[in-house]
Parts: sequence; structure tokens; C-alpha cells
Amino acid sequence: MDTYVTLYGAKGCSKTFQTEQHLKQLGVSYNYINVTANPIAESDIKDFHDGELKLPTVIVERRGTRMLLAPSEKELKRALIETAVAPWIAEA
Repeated sequence: MDTYVTLYGAKGCSKTFQTEQHLKQLGVSYNYINVTANPIAESDIKDFHDGELKLPTVIVERRGTRMLLAPSEKELKRALIETAVAPWIAEA
């Protein structure tokens, strides 16, 4: 199965944990990158956010690209539907 979602987060970050749990509940596969253990990923996220490390950052790529900063469940769900990563959740 292809993976179109990347979650950049950190251990101990409650928002990262919440986002991970929401993706699992929706049945969406994702790549997880712990930025505290990956200096290149940390630098990339800082570049995206004008030098600030803002977590979690979720990138959804399939039909278009969405970059979400600490998304609410509603924002994440909308991005997954709009990019056709998880069209089945539109029916729920």
C-alpha cells in the first residue's frame, strides 16, 4: 500500500500523539519522522515554518499537497478527503 501521509513530530509531544491516534482511528497509513532524532528533518520543518520548530506537522500528498500545522481532527480529515488519500472517511 502506498503511503501519502508524513507526520513530523516528537516523542512526548501530546499533539503529535493525538494526531497519530487520529490517523490510526481513520485507518490511514503514514510515515512517522521523529524530528528530535533526525536533525535533517528538524531543519526541514524549521525551513517550512520560518525558522520555528512547530509540531506536529503533517504533509498529505496525492492529488495536491497539503501541509498542516498541529491540525484539528476536522482539518486533518478534510485534507485526507480532498487529496483522495482516504475517501472512505467522507462516508462516516
